[in-house]
Parts: sequence; C-alpha cells; structure tokens
Amino acid sequence: RNSRKSSTMVSASVSSVKDLLPRMIACLEAGGMAAGCQVEMTEPRIGSQVLDNAVLVERYVANSQSIGRSPVRPGPATGNVFGSTDMGVVSRNFPSIHPVIALAPEGVAIHERAFAAAAASEAADRAVVDGAKALARTVIDIWSDAELRNAAWRQLDADKAADPL
Repeated sequence: RNSRKSSTMVSASVSSVKDLLPRMIACLEAGGMAAGCQVEMTEPRIGSQVLDNAVLVERYVANSQSIGRSPVRPGPATGNVFGSTDMGVVSRNFPSIHPVIALAPEGVAIHERAFAAAAASEAADRAVVDGAKALARTVIDIWSDAELRNAAWRQLDADKAADPL
C-alpha cells in the first residue's frame, strides 16, 4: 500500500527555508520510521517569498493615504505575503509590491464566513476601487520619474543581495 504526501514550507526568507529544510526532512524521516513506513523524497523546489520593494511601498503608501486609506507597510512586524504565489519569483526579477487592502473588520481572517460576508459588502467594493487607484497612481509615479525607477532597481539589487537564492 502506497501513500503520497506533498508539503510546503513557508518562511520569511529563502535562506531560512534552506536552513530549515534538513530539519523538515529529518522530521519526515523520523515520522516514517516511527510508523514503519519507507519515506522517499524528490528534490524540493525552493520558492521565494515576495520581496516588497521599499521604494515602491513608500509610493503606494503615500498614494493610499491620499485617497483616505491607512495602509500598513509589509514587513516582519506585520507579516509579509506568505502562501502559494508566483509573485515571489516575479519580485526577485522586477521591482514589485504585493499590497493587501483591508476589506473586513480587524480580527476577521480570510477563509472565515465573516470574511466572505465582508467581501460581499459595499466596503469591500470601495476597497477594490481604492486599491486600484493607489496602484495606478504608483505606476504613474514610477513611469514619470526616472530617478524613482532607478531607486527601485537599486533597492531590488540590495534586497536580493540580502537574501540570495
């Protein structure tokens, strides 16, 4: 009788995933041994967490504030974007942000019924429009300011140097 298990590791950086991987493998092997099972693993594909470009984040925050939103900057204190997203790969190649915008009351987590109800509200519709406006304004800022574009690319280089693959 055979079973298959697929696992995903999420961590704050590529380097921390690489550090944790041997421990995860050891835990899986120990669990298999305890259960009397044989464990076979394939080479893991290590993804990348989103690198929110600080230059772009600052512009997005300013643009969000200009339309009455109170955004929270991503980072260790607030939590970066985690989960299954290809945006991590994109953000290692191009200056990027992956902002989130509140549409539910504080304390309501996604994948809850209260969140589903909030997502169907007028406040959620306003959040979508506000998010689109803030992103559009941020794009205009970057397109129209060569120094800002250059600063975003320099920031990307620094971010990649701090967390190499």
